Amino acid sequence: MVAVSLAALADIAMVMDQPHRIEWTPGLSVNAVWSLPSHFSGTALVLAHGAGNDLHQPLLAYLAQALSARGIAVLRFNFPYVDAGRRTPNPASRLLASFSAAVVDARGRFGARLTRLVAGGKSMGAHMAAQLAARGDPIGGLLFLGYPLHASGSTRLRDAYLRAARVPMLFVQGERDSLCQLDLLRPVLAELDAPVRLHEVAGGDHSFRLPAGSRYSQTNLYAEIASATEDWLGQI
Repeated sequence: MVAVSLAALADIAMVMDQPHRIEWTPGLSVNAVWSLPSHFSGTALVLAHGAGNDLHQPLLAYLAQALSARGIAVLRFNFPYVDAGRRTPNPASRLLASFSAAVVDARGRFGARLTRLVAGGKSMGAHMAAQLAARGDPIGGLLFLGYPLHASGSTRLRDAYLRAARVPMLFVQGERDSLCQLDLLRPVLAELDAPVRLHEVAGGDHSFRLPAGSRYSQTNLYAEIASATEDWLGQI
């Protein structure tokens, strides 16, 4: 596991977030936040939240700050139901429309300076990112933070979109994830027609929470995930 240094935390604190709005259908927009680096590397990451969270989910916020401090622009956004004050997610078509609008927004912001655009998210956001890539949206990689491979207690797999999305993928999965048992995930990864990498979070559950009494702090766990993501982005 990777420990986060005080110097790294200082670098992260220097990055400024910029509130933003994304129009996902004519006349309707959602809240978003850009975390912009002072020196853009050419890579942008669009991150979507899980069903029970929003763009301020702590892991997403940490990743945005950590990666933007290293030259990667990060866009986080809310799905429409969140900004409407509802708890039940929109139908998949609306979720995909808003995610697609965020991808278009990212491409429009950087134009020719953009060399790679990666999409991803936490749980439901990860599932939506896989659907975007599977249907052919111009995405250069997928970051899955707790991919919901199956329902809790079920072995029926949600892997069709993974098999159709033929772009590099990073799976960050907790070893105690009840929605993605690693012994069910590994055979799927071996069969995908795309470069894949699995980063296992020791002790982490679906939300990357650690067991009570763990000596590893949540901040250091987030730093580990940020480091794994940065390394993967550099490799692809």
